[in-house]
Amino acid sequence: MRQDEKIKERVNAIFHFYHENKRMPTYSEIAEMFGWRSKNAVFKFIEKLVKLNIIEKDQKGKLIPTFCLNPLKVLGVVEAGFPSPAEEELLDTISLDRWLINNPTSTFMLKVTGVSMSEAGILPNDVVLVDRSLAPKNGDIVIAQVDG
Repeated sequence: MRQDEKIKERVNAIFHFYHENKRMPTYSEIAEMFGWRSKNAVFKFIEKLVKLNIIEKDQKGKLIPTFCLNPLKVLGVVEAGFPSPAEEELLDTISLDRWLINNPTSTFMLKVTGVSMSEAGILPNDVVLVDRSLAPKNGDIVIAQVDG
């Protein structure tokens, strides 16, 4: 098996773990996953993935995926305007993270409860992206803690 195929297989195993557990694996879990006895092997592997921009590490060294783990398929083109059939053909895959998230280490999602923001189009059970690194500007919708 070629080196890049082996890396891709291992990255897929890590992302499978992420989908199953809703978190990235620890170094110990990665070592167990691949049958490695040395955490140094895991460290070197993680550093390679960081250089390839597949994952990042936060300030505490926790692993963070840098792109969408389920890219969406681009199946073809559709003409706007005059009605015509759309042709389905796999053209590419696109990660929405690259369009929606500028700062992965400071961005998180929250599920909305309550109806106080419904006039702004934010409804119960919606999921919102929050980037805590942005400074709010006049007119922005923010999440704020008031009086403690």
